[in-house]
Amino acid sequence: MKNAFVAAPAVLMGLLGVAKADGLDPLKTAFGETKPLFDLRLRAENVDQDGIANDAHATTLRARLGFETGKAGNTALLVEGEGVLPIQDNYR
Repeated sequence: MKNAFVAAPAVLMGLLGVAKADGLDPLKTAFGETKPLFDLRLRAENVDQDGIANDAHATTLRARLGFETGKAGNTALLVEGEGVLPIQDNYR
């Protein structure tokens, strides 16, 4: 039983050494292939409806930002966030 506890780490270290010797580091490669995501959209909307005295106007800017990593095995990481900012201060 004692030999199994000694042999398992030795085999594991040997396999890790082979991976390092060949330069195969999938996580490092995946993060090295990271692409930024950048999307902006300016939107202007006007509403003029019969029977309602006030018209509605709004100008907004939507920003979607994030990044996507390269693949490590069959998995990639995608992180993105979205926000909407009003351009006008007096919109209704």
